[in-house]
Amino acid sequence: TDEEKQNRRRAEDLLAQLQNAARILEHAQKMALIGRLTAGIAHEINNPAAVILTRVERMLLEAEEDSYSSALKKDLESLKKHAQRVADVVGKLLAYSRPDSTGFSALAINEAIQQSIPLIEHRLEARRVTLNLNLLQRLPRIYGNANRLEEVFVNLLTNAIDASSPGGQIYIISTISGGQEKEVQVFVSDAGEGIPPENLDKVFEPFFTTKPTGQGTGLGLYVTYQILKDHRASVSMESQPGKGTTVSISFPLLKEIFAQPPSGRRLAPLL
Repeated sequence: TDEEKQNRRRAEDLLAQLQNAARILEHAQKMALIGRLTAGIAHEINNPAAVILTRVERMLLEAEEDSYSSALKKDLESLKKHAQRVADVVGKLLAYSRPDSTGFSALAINEAIQQSIPLIEHRLEARRVTLNLNLLQRLPRIYGNANRLEEVFVNLLTNAIDASSPGGQIYIISTISGGQEKEVQVFVSDAGEGIPPENLDKVFEPFFTTKPTGQGTGLGLYVTYQILKDHRASVSMESQPGKGTTVSISFPLLKEIFAQPPSGRRLAPLL
């Protein structure tokens, strides 16, 4: 009967929602475990990395004073460069392995987006990629840290540029959701090479990258995830190989931040 068909359809919809919720929870637990593991590893690496960097710098000073060979100085400079890179990576892991709400205030998301653009303009020009902005004016304010959100958009735009072909197009859209639970939403979309389906559930993990060796640390999206988590925002990614990628971010409104306890909001990516 029609009633049975409607009940069956409703049951199928509820089952799909339950499966999606279970997948979100599983991913959130996985990311929490990875975060704890990463923080522990970073702490273990931090001290020896600092010792190595300090000692290399001292050896460089000694090499300058004692007129060591240019070959040795070159080797020491190379060691210093890579030791500094290790220290920088460890510093990022430690900075984003724990929640941080310092420097938060009411802000306009469009301003954070626009302030990030000058930081990647040279990359747009070098790649001959066009950035298109479609920002809804007079959006409700959110509660956040403008500098850290700039880093989010720099990371997302950098990935979009790297994935785009010369002459490609990138779009940033800001709007407010039309559902019952109002949220400020931002979409960053490109028409680049896309991401294979088997990699979509890995993109926010630390050190995962599809870029060639030496061209990325695999920390950009992990850092992005952690910053958005601190902002109680959710992030999702849709991608098709050869057709491009869209990253969707949803921020709670300012009034909802103070109306709900920290545990009252979903933080996991909707992968």
